[in-house]
Amino acid sequence: MVSEPVAFGFSTLGTVVGSVVMLYGVMLTAGESLHTFMVVGGAIVLAAIAVHTGFLMSLDEQHA
Repeated sequence: MVSEPVAFGFSTLGTVVGSVVMLYGVMLTAGESLHTFMVVGGAIVLAAIAVHTGFLMSLDEQHA
């Protein structure tokens, strides 16, 4: 199993990178229209939060 700092670090890094990519997409069009970078950034953030949630759920199973 992955250690706690590594899992939380990857999920935090994914959230930050996804937010940066999403904001870059917003800056390209000044937020007036949907851009591919916005969608990709949102998908990265969603995946990072899913990894974070999955790891938190497995922590409960380990300590039970």
